[in-house]
Parts: sequence; structure tokens; C-alpha cells
Amino acid sequence: MSRTKLISLRLDDENIEAIEDILKGRKYLNRSRVINCLLAAMLHCCQGNGLFQILNCYDPVSDGAIINVSFTSKI
Repeated sequence: MSRTKLISLRLDDENIEAIEDILKGRKYLNRSRVINCLLAAMLHCCQGNGLFQILNCYDPVSDGAIINVSFTSKI
């Protein structure tokens, strides 16, 4: 089992609502899992300078950012 650490974090109301919408009807998910997966994907899976483009814009949503997801095949 991986080690985790409890931290305090401020989230915008819109992001909390979006997380709650994801959780509706999905008993196998919890807030920590959703936030951890989203962070891991952005921090470790963004290619090129995509992460820094997102971090350096004022608001990724209103600035029109689009994130595409694809998976490499496992052999």
C-alpha cells in the first residue's frame, strides 16, 4: 500500500461541485482518490510543456485549454 499524507487544501467551489458530480453513483471512488488521480495524471503524464502551459494561464477553463487523454498499449 502506498504511503499517503493528510494535508489541508483550498479548492474553488466549482471544483468541489465537479468532484461531487464524479462521485455520484460511484461507490468505489472517494474525494481523495479523484484528486490523487487527477494530480498524478497532470504531474506525471503531461507531455512536453503542457503542464507549464496550464500552470501559467490564469484560468484553464475560460482560457480554452483542452486536454486529450490516450493510453499506450501494454504488451
